[in-house]
Amino acid sequence: MGKTRHKMGKLDFDLTKIKKVKIDEIRVNSWNPKKPNTPEFEKVKKGIQLKGLRGAIIVRENPQDETIYEIIDGHQRYTASKELGFKELYIYNEGDISDKEAKELTIWYQQQVPFDKIDEAYLVNDLVMEYQDTLELPYTEAEEIEMQELANFDFNQYDPNAYQEPTDDEGVKTLKLVLNENAYNVIMQAVTKAQQEADNISTERAVELICADYLGG
Repeated sequence: MGKTRHKMGKLDFDLTKIKKVKIDEIRVNSWNPKKPNTPEFEKVKKGIQLKGLRGAIIVRENPQDETIYEIIDGHQRYTASKELGFKELYIYNEGDISDKEAKELTIWYQQQVPFDKIDEAYLVNDLVMEYQDTLELPYTEAEEIEMQELANFDFNQYDPNAYQEPTDDEGVKTLKLVLNENAYNVIMQAVTKAQQEADNISTERAVELICADYLGG
């Protein structure tokens, strides 16, 4: 059998596609999966206020109107900039591409590796310790405190060999998970849906039913 050939990537960035346009020449697309007016949006808006808009909005030429550019990626930054009174924005124009390719790019532009929560906590804690009140970060005071506590938590205080599995007579077991925000949101949406469909059962029972449903195919 021959060796599997992997398709090589390519550097596909054209500086000539970047230009500054009036914000009124840009419009949002009809397929953006992100919800408006979320806490995450407010962080995007705050970031632009504090640090400026440091990237171009990815657009294509509008099939219905040659004078308007349609957003592929950057809906939240565009909306925040408009609310902040921006009159012009930098765009990166992908040109005259099909709906299929535009929607594919919307998805691909969102593929990012999230921070490891513990390493993020170490980074934030180091910044707070060194710069204290001069920091400009996208976190609430409570979030910063939580990350500092995580960074300073002594994980070595737990001896994995000292853990004892509860006996059957005790009847109760504890399951503790550390999740990133996306995983947490997915799980809680599933739990809430299960609770609503099963007459407001407990969270524990909802998780059990979801897992049983998965095992049952």
